[in-house]
Amino acid sequence: MEDEREEEEQLVVAELSGMISSDLISSRQGACKIVDIDSEQPMMQVGRYLFAGECEDAIGTCAVFEEDGAGSNSAL
Repeated sequence: MEDEREEEEQLVVAELSGMISSDLISSRQGACKIVDIDSEQPMMQVGRYLFAGECEDAIGTCAVFEEDGAGSNSAL
């Protein structure tokens, strides 16, 4: 019998205002590690920096865009 595993994907939007420069995020290519996301105080590690925060459910709708890397300017 094969070992069947279900994977669940979650999209997390983090707001880091006034605490971290955009250069740090760009240099890490957006890579981060999130610890204890289901706790009252989740933590996010970006490089050697560790941030503690809080989770809130979004009110309304969140739209997340991703660059396709092709540099196209086509309209939707």
